Amino acid sequence: MSPADPSTLYAVAQGFYVSHDTGLSWERSLSAPPYMNGDLVQDPFDSATMYVATTCCFGSARRVPEVWVTTDAGVRWTLRNSGLPQGGDSEPIHNLVAHPREPGVLLASLSTGVYRTENQGRDWTRLAETDVGRLAGFDSESSLVWAVKNDLVESAVGRSLDGGRSWAFVLRDSHHDDPAPGTGGEWYFPALVPDPLRSNGAYSQVYVSYGAQLISPVWQTLDAGDSWTMTAGLPSPWPEPVESAQGLSSSPDGILWVSRCGINDVYALESRDTREIDPR
Repeated sequence: MSPADPSTLYAVAQGFYVSHDTGLSWERSLSAPPYMNGDLVQDPFDSATMYVATTCCFGSARRVPEVWVTTDAGVRWTLRNSGLPQGGDSEPIHNLVAHPREPGVLLASLSTGVYRTENQGRDWTRLAETDVGRLAGFDSESSLVWAVKNDLVESAVGRSLDGGRSWAFVLRDSHHDDPAPGTGGEWYFPALVPDPLRSNGAYSQVYVSYGAQLISPVWQTLDAGDSWTMTAGLPSPWPEPVESAQGLSSSPDGILWVSRCGINDVYALESRDTREIDPR
């Protein structure tokens, strides 16, 4: 959504689209590549500047990571991937995050590592060679960066305390070992949201599968991932045979929103307590 005009919406779906009537009609940008897919990231300092990370495939082997940038709200797009890998047998780009306090600074997560730009994507430098999965965002005050990884080898929550240069997995499941003694089950981390008001805080959505049954608690850390606790107030452990937690997001005022698919419950987490609001 455009911060200047709530009726203006932007979308990425095999191209870039703009709506000026709250989604009743859409126009496609002719300068955006038709294969453009991925997350749309708005610049925190200029809402007309946006970024999209996508992967361009040539046949079945070569994959080229691309970062497309617009500075005029989608009218014109420019490819900026200098310094990123220029195509190997597996070079997908996972996503981008923009630094909330440093203009022009973004991080990109690729299968070959984490890359940083300080000039809105014109040049990229690799910080780490670790595949951390999808970047989940910056801390509200410190140089802490979060990531979530889910692949065939392991599922994990990643943490970097130095702006993306070095990483550690602070909540993980190797798909073989029990991530928490006595719990059993196989874990999966669909989403993580940094606390927008408290430094070193974050919330992670967790799927734990026991055969056909899923439980989906939301875990909270207040010490940058050194320890985790299940949030108070949500149904615990949310037993559902088929459906489970569906969405996790936060608003600038610090409220965490959690929705549960199938039951149509929406929960708002304020500080360390939760309250149930009317189903939507």
